[in-house]
Amino acid sequence: MTVAMGARDQRLQMPLHVVAVYPVAGTNLDTPSYQENEKAKPLSKAGMEWFFKHEAASEADLKDPRLDLVKAADLKGLPPTTIITAEIDPLRSDGEMLAESLGKAGVKASIQNFEGVTHEFFGMDAVVKDAAAAQDLAAKALKGAFGDKTASN
Repeated sequence: MTVAMGARDQRLQMPLHVVAVYPVAGTNLDTPSYQENEKAKPLSKAGMEWFFKHEAASEADLKDPRLDLVKAADLKGLPPTTIITAEIDPLRSDGEMLAESLGKAGVKASIQNFEGVTHEFFGMDAVVKDAAAAQDLAAKALKGAFGDKTASN
């Protein structure tokens, strides 16, 4: 999302579509999915606290629109977006809130949550059946954005 926001703001070539796989869309660590998946593996609430501590130089950074997409960012004028989330992931609520915020900003957004899988499932198609389905969803969205007529099949 931040690449698309930067392109829009700098009047550069916009991406045709964004695929966001379990996106970080806010800095609130008290969302329903953070509470439900506080001790999840491979990503836990403590893991995200570590990332925020090491990525943000100050509390003010946590309000930066590039990090807090849901509360601080202007999402208007962004390309259509496909969001992929995992059930057992503290970031699931971030994806849901991002889809809602994009819709409110007039951006076409679709979201697919994959039940029974954890953060990092997307690249594990050799061992996680739903990973292949998530990859197919992403590929179909991107092919459609590039005008591939087979994307709807």
